[in-house]
Amino acid sequence: KPDPAKVAVEEFLALPVDLQSKAKSFVRPYGDDPGQKIDWQILADDEQITEDPMDHSTAKDVWKEEIAWDPDPTKMNYNDLFFEKFMVNLEGKAKVLDKYLSDPKCGMFSTTQHDNIKFHQPEWEDPDQLLKLCITLLFTAVLEVERGVENLFKRGQSNGFKDYPDYGQYVPENVFKAFMCGFPFLWCEEKYWYMKPKDL
Repeated sequence: KPDPAKVAVEEFLALPVDLQSKAKSFVRPYGDDPGQKIDWQILADDEQITEDPMDHSTAKDVWKEEIAWDPDPTKMNYNDLFFEKFMVNLEGKAKVLDKYLSDPKCGMFSTTQHDNIKFHQPEWEDPDQLLKLCITLLFTAVLEVERGVENLFKRGQSNGFKDYPDYGQYVPENVFKAFMCGFPFLWCEEKYWYMKPKDL
């Protein structure tokens, strides 16, 4: 079935040029319902749209609250604020990640077993905190020039203007690698967990 908008454009352009230049409106019905119609208001070159047709009645509710800016991280923890206000709900996802990593079909299975890597920490105030830390490191990695996970864990002076990131001061390298292995699968059905990428 032809696209009504495309048909309307074609029919308008088929009109004589002088008629097009004088047109103030163009209406083309389509379908059986009288309300189904293409209805254009055509402005002259010196006319402008002065009214906003969009409904902005809920625009003021986009932000849950006003967020104050303070460059001192001890006064405002923007990382916690990000996870509280903007990131998708991560509650229970550390458990899901542990389950993913506990299957022998997982590429990091041997490492997680040997290093006893567990993301769900029930004794912590926030059991998902280790997962959140790894997500934070993943985001900050875009600010680093190093390529590859291994280089993120180097420390000391690099060959550039910055020192190496030294992510090892935050988490062990294998913990971060385990996170990278399972993180993309935390929101998909388990039947897709260990499928080959070409089969997904």
